[in-house]
This record gives sequence, structure tokens and C-alpha cells, in this order.
Amino acid sequence: MATQGGRVSEEYVKYKIFPAFDVVYDTKKAKQYFEECRDSYLATLSNVLIDYIWQNEAFSLKTFDVGSSDSVSELSPPCLHGCTNYGDNCEDEWFIVYLLFEISKEFPDLIIQVQDEDGEFLLIEAADFLPKWLNPETAENRVYIHQGEIHAIPIAKSISDVGALPGTPSVGQAVQTIRSYSCRTRMPVKIQRAVKKRIDGYPKKVRQSLHRGHCYLPVAAAALLQHNPQLISMAVQAFCQRDSIDMKACKMMKHFPPETRVMREVIFSRCLYAQIIQQIYEPDPIVGWAIPPHNSHKFKPYDLGMKLACGFEILVAQASTNGTRTDSMTQLEINDVRWSQYLKSLKTKGYFQDEIEGSKIYNQLLSSALKYYCRAVQNDCSSTRPADEVLSMLNSLDYEIDDFKRQEKYLRPPDSDRWMKVSPEDLEEMLNKYVSTSERATNPVNGGVANLEKVTKTMHEFMEQESCYEGIEITDHKTHNNNKKHSKVNFDADVFAESMQKILDFSIPIDDSESSSSSGMSGYASEEDLFHKEMQKHSVFSADKNVAEESLKDYIDLMDRELARTNVGQSFERELAKTNIGQCFEQVETTVTEHYNVPDVPKANDNKTALMASTEDDITNVNDDFGEYQPVDVDLTVVQNLLESYGSQQGPSGPTTTLLNSASLTLPVNEDIL
Repeated sequence: MATQGGRVSEEYVKYKIFPAFDVVYDTKKAKQYFEECRDSYLATLSNVLIDYIWQNEAFSLKTFDVGSSDSVSELSPPCLHGCTNYGDNCEDEWFIVYLLFEISKEFPDLIIQVQDEDGEFLLIEAADFLPKWLNPETAENRVYIHQGEIHAIPIAKSISDVGALPGTPSVGQAVQTIRSYSCRTRMPVKIQRAVKKRIDGYPKKVRQSLHRGHCYLPVAAAALLQHNPQLISMAVQAFCQRDSIDMKACKMMKHFPPETRVMREVIFSRCLYAQIIQQIYEPDPIVGWAIPPHNSHKFKPYDLGMKLACGFEILVAQASTNGTRTDSMTQLEINDVRWSQYLKSLKTKGYFQDEIEGSKIYNQLLSSALKYYCRAVQNDCSSTRPADEVLSMLNSLDYEIDDFKRQEKYLRPPDSDRWMKVSPEDLEEMLNKYVSTSERATNPVNGGVANLEKVTKTMHEFMEQESCYEGIEITDHKTHNNNKKHSKVNFDADVFAESMQKILDFSIPIDDSESSSSSGMSGYASEEDLFHKEMQKHSVFSADKNVAEESLKDYIDLMDRELARTNVGQSFERELAKTNIGQCFEQVETTVTEHYNVPDVPKANDNKTALMASTEDDITNVNDDFGEYQPVDVDLTVVQNLLESYGSQQGPSGPTTTLLNSASLTLPVNEDIL
């Protein structure tokens, strides 16, 4: 698991790349083979990887100790692996996914596994399209990237099930299965689209995620950022995670004094810029920062420069005082075999953009590639702390303040940070981008009026679904109908013969009431005759079913009539509109007097409103006495309750919206409560 500042980080993504590897290689050849593979992969990604600004840790590939017995085995085949702590910027995680997809396209023999703290997080993006057998419990060691597509190994139903594995397969078994049966393990197109939609826009999205700002910072910090722009993330993280001990270094500023400040153009990622610009920090006046007031146009560059300088000062203070080493770049020989091979791969992949060797742009690209390669080698061969790296680099750099002063005249204007201000419309647009087409509910609106029939029909279908302790699963009617058409009929001859025998052996019981002695039960003979005649008209199965349904219907009707007299019954809507009390008032007033002993009942032309308000419950009961019982209108009651619940949410988000979305319904926005 990735670590940060000695603490275990929960925001990490780990990845393994399995090249085609023959285990008969000896240790020396195997090590050389994997190093060549790694350099080829990094060269392929050089155009987007070299200048990328990471939040915490960079994408890196390391080799297993291929000489050990654990690495070369069926359980864990040798591979290139890495683990990156992406911190607060989850875009780093998906950028790594994009890199892995690109590698798998360029090198078809690769099989790649990528996971994060949530496990197989790629499946989360395609959760609406996953097969039933694929869930977090069964997905272990089954999901991989191969040839630019997602592959998942099915669960074997029998020993002869080719291209599937039972239980929890080992990594070695899974890799071999995908190599042999890639057609069987390839996931459907909908799943492929859902995952690739998340990484859609790269590599252009990399440029869009950067922010150029002006910073008035000490010349030593400017020299560090000029030498290695990726150090910006270390400085921002050190400042944002400062503690009381770190603040002591900020009061001294031994290595980055404010008297040597220069105006520089600094490239942030948007996440880093948002983090540091939101930090509130009032420096000690004794240090001499002299920050302008907030309403001054100089406040932002002065404030940013001060914060970055404090971040670098904290890093240097955290560096170990013993055993600091020189920059690995100075130790690298230009004629190194691996560097020469890496440089050759860069030229093959078009990294130098057809620039003439020795030109200014060519040398700039070569310098960036050399710095990146040194960092990659350093990360693979050592575990140097970032603070030690900053201190080592600071001691080895040679710079002149006058050179930076002259460059101030040619600075480009800073980018606007309006993107940090998100309006409600912008938020709605961003949320809609993350809602897949299948999740977007069909809005039952026609001319601004909701289609209530569709609402009630959909709710009926929703209530008929089966549920379990894991929740309810919405059935796609088209898929369900297609499955029914293509489903096989299971015919059991023994059960069919037994059922037919029961039907043929059925005989109507003989009424022996006449031959029997007179008893108190003889009066039911007429009812039994009616029952037997009814049974002769229908089959025994349909008769039993109809009798049961009629009995249940009568039972429910009686319950409704009883509840109609209570407050619970009055909360439901009735099938017919309520009777106009004014029209039937003369008919009701006599019954009210007789049944409820209401004294001095007014005539029909008197003040009817007062009596209607005082005897509303009684009139409802009178309707039952007159046989005007009105059954409950279930559909209208459901719609009314949904609308009331939707209104009580005080906004578009809430439990009612969640319920309607699961039933593929969307109600119009109530603009009165916005």
C-alpha cells in the first residue's frame, strides 16, 4: 500500500503488467528482459507522461525479483508492478488507467491487472451492465485489461466449461486463461463503452487540467521549479499538511529568504492550485514577506509565492542531515546502455516531433526526457524521501538571480481561475455528464404535464418485482421477453402423467344427504348442489382458483369498508369523485338526525357550510348506509402520495426521487419551492 509522510494512504491504485515470459530464462536474461520491457513501455507513453504533474506519486514500474522462487510460479508469474498514491486528485487514478489501456493496445501480448482500495474499481463504472455472476465477492483475480479491452473470466459451471475457472483463481491461472480464450473472456460492448467513457478525452484532458499562475517567490524555489516542475506537488502538499513543528521552519526561512524573490510563471494542476489558493495563512511580519492587501492585484502572486516558499522550506527542514546524496542525474552516464535504448525508443515513437538534433526545442525535449528517466531509475533503485531529493537538488543547482529578473519581462499572462466558481447550472451540467444513458430516467412529461397513467403503471410493475435482503432488481422488459422467447421448456414426463391422472380420476362427490338420517346439517344440501354444479362447468383447477380469488376479493372489500370509517380510510382517494354534499343535503339531514341525534338540523337552504364542516366524518359513514361505498382509487392515491413526498423533499434530491429513478421515472421540477 502506498505511503505518504510515514502514514499509510488509503487513496492508491496498484497495477501489474504481465508480459509474455518464458520461465526457462535464467536470472540475468530475465532481469534484462523486464528492464527492456519497462523502458519500451515508458517510451511509448513519453509524450503524455514526461510533463504530467502528479498530485502525490508518479506512475512507476518496478520489476519483481525474478530470481526468487516466489516470483516465477503459477500462483504469481513475474511482472512489472507499481503502486501510486493519488491523494485528493482521483483524475491521477484514471490517467493511469488510460496509460495502461494505451500500453495494452501497443503491446498486444500484455495482460494488465489494475485495482485500488475498492478492489475492481473498473467494474463500478459499468455497474448497470454487469452480468449477475460478477460482483465484488466473485471478481477477485478475474478482471484484466488485454489488447485495449476489459476481460473477465467466467465462473466455471462444470469441469468441461472451457475458458472459465471455478472458485477464486490464482493470478497465473487467470493470465493463462485470458491468453488462451480471450474471445470467451472479452466483456460485452456496453461494459467496454462504460469504462472507456470515463477515460474519454485523454490525452487532451491533460492540458485542460493544468493552471498557469504567477508567483512572487524566492529565487532558490524558482530554480527548483525550473529544474523539475513536478516538485510543485511536493511543495503544495508540504504546506497544506503543515503542523506546529513545520511552522518553526517557516519563521526562519534559512534556505528561501523573501529578499531574493522574483516573479515566475508556475504550472499547477487544477487540484493543487485549488488546494493552495484556499489555504489561509498569515505569516509572521518579522520574516519580511510584506504581503499586499487582499484587494490589490498583486496579492495573489505574492500570496502564492509565500506559500510555495514555505512548502519548500518545510521539505528541506524534514530532510535527513546525514547521508544526503547527489542528484542521480549527475551519476548517470550518457553512454549508459539502458539510456541509449530508451533514447532510441523515444525517437521511434516520435517524441522529438521531427526536430533537428541539436536545435533548441530538441535539446529542451532531450533535457526533459533525461530528467524523467533519471527519476524513473531512481524510484526503481532506491527509496529516497522527497525531502532528501529537494535538499540534494538545492545543493547541486547553480543559478543567478539576474537571469530570473530579466525573464520577468517575457512572462505570459496567468490563466483565469473562474473554473473554481461553479454555478448551479454548471453543476447540473457536470452531473449530467456522469449519468449514463441507461440511468437517465425517461421524463413522463408531455407539454409540461406529467403522464400520470405511466407513473401508476410503472409503480405497479415496480411493486410486482421480487426483492431479497440485497434489495430489488429492476427487470428490463425487453430483455425479459426475449429470454422468455428463447428459454427452453423443461418437460418432466412423470409429473405430467401424474397430473393428468389426477384430472381423469376426479369425480363429483355423491350427495348422500337423502339416505342419511335427518340431522342439523341437512339444510346445507342445496348449497352443496350449487357447488357441484359450478364445479361441473369448470375444471377443478380453475374452479379452486376462482373461488379463492373471489373469497379474497370479498375479504379485502369488507376490510376496506371497515377502514373507510376511520382516519386511515379517509386518507385514501376514492374511485369516484366525492358526492356533492350540497345536492344530497336534504337526503342526508334526516338520516343524520335519526342516527346521530343531531338537534335542530338546519334546512337545506340554511347555512350548509357550517354543518358540512362539523359533520364531514358522519356524512362519510352515511354514504355507507345508503350503499354508496366508494372503493379506494389505488392509482390516484399512489400519485398523490408520491407528489406529497416529492414536495416534502424541498428539492430534487431525496428518497422519492431515488425510488422514481429506480423505476425509470422523473417528475417535473417544482419551481415553486426553488
